[in-house]
Amino acid sequence: MPVEQLIDGMINVLKKNVVARTPLTQDVLTGQGIIKVDNTFHFEDVNEIVLFQNGSENDLNWHTIAKIIDTNTIQLLQPVTMDFTVAQGAQIQKALGNTYVFPEDILFGDREVIPNPNRIVITVDPDTLSNEWIYLMGGLDEDYRLTISIYAKDDSFVDGMRIISKFADSIYHLLNGNIHLDIVNDETPLTADLAIGIRDVSIASTAQWPADQDHRYELQDNENVEIDFAIDSVVSPTVVRLSRTTVKNYQVARKGILRRRVRYLYESRVDKVEFGYISKENVVFKAARLSWFGKETEEYGFPQHGRGGIF
Repeated sequence: MPVEQLIDGMINVLKKNVVARTPLTQDVLTGQGIIKVDNTFHFEDVNEIVLFQNGSENDLNWHTIAKIIDTNTIQLLQPVTMDFTVAQGAQIQKALGNTYVFPEDILFGDREVIPNPNRIVITVDPDTLSNEWIYLMGGLDEDYRLTISIYAKDDSFVDGMRIISKFADSIYHLLNGNIHLDIVNDETPLTADLAIGIRDVSIASTAQWPADQDHRYELQDNENVEIDFAIDSVVSPTVVRLSRTTVKNYQVARKGILRRRVRYLYESRVDKVEFGYISKENVVFKAARLSWFGKETEEYGFPQHGRGGIF
């Protein structure tokens, strides 16, 4: 399977969960402690967050989440100290130690010169790809290793190693929290709620969702999840019929989606984290490096056409 696709998927996972940037959907005024956002899925109680608007770093409000109330509502531990408005593009994202990562600073590949050195920068690199036959015919077990590096310029952060440790710990627990990490998937939002006992799923378009007897489809919203569906048939341009009925309910308001698993990692985890200092172009950075591996099986069909010989 393509290594590039795996790294792009890992970068997407980090952006969704370490950055988790989401817009406000309602103005929040000075002294208020309840905020309305587009989606709370990637946030948890006691997470640190930062509020900002107009893409500016000048008027930041640092907060701790007291409680996730529902898909769109967060209760803060302390009220905001200034107005944040939808008209000015107000957003929230995760923070650690009064520091946060810009999504554009999560990069494919390490660099000899770190861009934006005064900010936290994260890079994802391919490390190794190894394999072995696990059964004939023809399952090839492939073991991918990636290195995730976190950099903080030594003179830019007073408590730099503490901050690096916080980000390393956050990524460590994120990637070890699900042994079947869903790095590469296709998703489409539901366009109608699903009650218990339903097989027909409404989506915007079935053009990219044909009948498929592989049980690699899942339903999810911010409360429920079910796996191991196939698509029995396409009922209409906007409805697919699943292989069995649902046992839970799914709502558009709870960000319900139909997901197709593109790559299945049957085992994955971070098995080593290293901390220290590194110099790049005479600039010293505090750094952490996480070694991650993921395993999947590639199927090969037999008989195969010969690729050599004399023609």
